Amino acid sequence: MDLDALGGEGEIDTGAEEEWFRRVGRQAAARALGRRWEQADGGTPVCRHCGGELKNLGTRSKTVRTVCGPVQVGRRVFYCRQCRRTRVPLDERLGIEDSGLTPGLMRLLCRTALELPYEQSQALLSDTLGFTPCSAREAERVAQCHGERLEQQKEAVSSGPFCRPAPRANT
Repeated sequence: MDLDALGGEGEIDTGAEEEWFRRVGRQAAARALGRRWEQADGGTPVCRHCGGELKNLGTRSKTVRTVCGPVQVGRRVFYCRQCRRTRVPLDERLGIEDSGLTPGLMRLLCRTALELPYEQSQALLSDTLGFTPCSAREAERVAQCHGERLEQQKEAVSSGPFCRPAPRANT
């Protein structure tokens, strides 16, 4: 990457400089993440449901949405003939099997959606990140799904064996 010298005089458009470097840095980070994640796609998995052998269907590309922007990731896809289910171990490891959004981006979506209406939340993230991570409707869906998951976890914990009231002492 070669840049023209700024010279010793005149105004410097710092906003344009910062935005250019942010975009280049984000693109470099996205490429590095994609390579790193593809290298982690190894091993021979078994079916999670029946323990059966999986047939390798080859590598399929997926666009993963991250805080660095969209990342193209090639990952291996497997099929269980017994259960007739597909499994993508790398998606499971990355936590993206349901939405294609990384947990980091989902945290940002939920955090801004907690504070602002969905349209404003989406606009704030787009301005801050320098790209549009998702639509306002998708931000709403992600936040609601995350909220439901938290409620289920809260209920599971509150009904667990360690949350029973202590027995009364006989006096």
